Amino acid sequence: MKTSRLEKRLQRSKDKLSIFANKKLLNRYNLIGEELDRIIEIYLTDEEKAKLFEFEHFKNLYPYRIKNIIKLIKDDELKLKLLKDDALMSGMSEFDIVDIVKLLEDDNKMQVLKDENYRKKYNIEEYDAINIIMTFTNESKNKLLLHKDFLERELKIRKYGIGKIIASLEGENEKLKFIKYYELKNNEIEYILTYMEVSSIINFLNVNKQFCREKGINPYVIMAGIDSKKQLEFISKLDDLEELSIRRKKKDICSNRKRN
Repeated sequence: MKTSRLEKRLQRSKDKLSIFANKKLLNRYNLIGEELDRIIEIYLTDEEKAKLFEFEHFKNLYPYRIKNIIKLIKDDELKLKLLKDDALMSGMSEFDIVDIVKLLEDDNKMQVLKDENYRKKYNIEEYDAINIIMTFTNESKNKLLLHKDFLERELKIRKYGIGKIIASLEGENEKLKFIKYYELKNNEIEYILTYMEVSSIINFLNVNKQFCREKGINPYVIMAGIDSKKQLEFISKLDDLEELSIRRKKKDICSNRKRN
């Protein structure tokens, strides 16, 4: 039977969920995954979508199919409730679970990250935690980065991962503040600087000359890490870079650009 017939039936029905509860009826329409998802999204409320998993034929779907249906739910609390349903999540990989968590509001993402038992149960480790945090709003990232012990000791995020989060911040001053706060190594700082505007990179190198010397920050490495448009702008502003001689920096950096 064609999908259009099922849709007409749903349009007439006052109890649409009962149609999805009837496995034999659904089987008549021989729906493939995307078709079923589309119909679920159109005809069921968030509450009804969540109730689908009370029926055995939906509970027994492949994990990626369960994930796709959960992702159709807009209500955060319902998604969170399903994420905490051990029976439903038992076949899910950490990648599927993280995919759902990334759709939550930041407060609920934090609730998952702070739950040590949940993280252990579903193998949510450093890489997964970073992926979740990268979907936070800029404001939430700033607040979270202030909790150094939580990130480093609880989530066990190493400095490179911290650098990735810092690099994703929107404000230049925010990046600079956390570079110093986390006492990052030279390669981690160079990585973050490549995500900044050229004028901010040069300003950072000039204002923090002693700090950059101590850390071994290399302008040539930064140069190699930025796109070609930024490289040209960097070269045009080399005279503003105080730490290197004009002759040396133009020769070395231009040569470095050719090699890269």
